[in-house]
Amino acid sequence: VLAHTLKKQGSHIAYASSQDPSGKIWAQPVFCLMKREVVDSLEQFLADGQRKIDRWFASQNACTTVFQNESAFANANTPDELAQLEKFTN
Repeated sequence: VLAHTLKKQGSHIAYASSQDPSGKIWAQPVFCLMKREVVDSLEQFLADGQRKIDRWFASQNACTTVFQNESAFANANTPDELAQLEKFTN
């Protein structure tokens, strides 16, 4: 899906987004495809001490695809949250 979006939009980066029940769109930048052409730019961004990937994505004219299954992007920051996710996936 991301490869199709990348090609269709003519962008160098395509990333996933999810939509919560209220309709709000949440970027999921860990899930992305990038063309090799942006490697130097990303390396410079990181070398400059930058860490906000959404800022870099914006500078690269990145595009997104909204995935409807928000739970596919759930994360766990505590052992309790991990246990809850494990129950969901089993």
